Amino acid sequence: MKLIPEKKWPSVSLMVKEALENESLMSTAQDLPVKEGPGKASEMFERWHPSLYNYLSFSPSGHRRLRATNVLERLNPEFKRRTRKIGAF
Repeated sequence: MKLIPEKKWPSVSLMVKEALENESLMSTAQDLPVKEGPGKASEMFERWHPSLYNYLSFSPSGHRRLRATNVLERLNPEFKRRTRKIGAF
């Protein structure tokens, strides 16, 4: 989403969510970033397309947990911060 202008996020986000629920909409969702933002966004979408449906192999109750990576997103900067301090010695 960082490759798409912020004011276009709601429409692109909605289309991607619909495409994840209905695989037949994937080609439409793939064309939307080209119209809404740079072609690089569409290339990235195409590159990661095969792995977008991996979470569906798990039970539906775990889907939300699998998509949420807040813990990882918090930990990575923390590791960087701590290793920089240690590297200063």
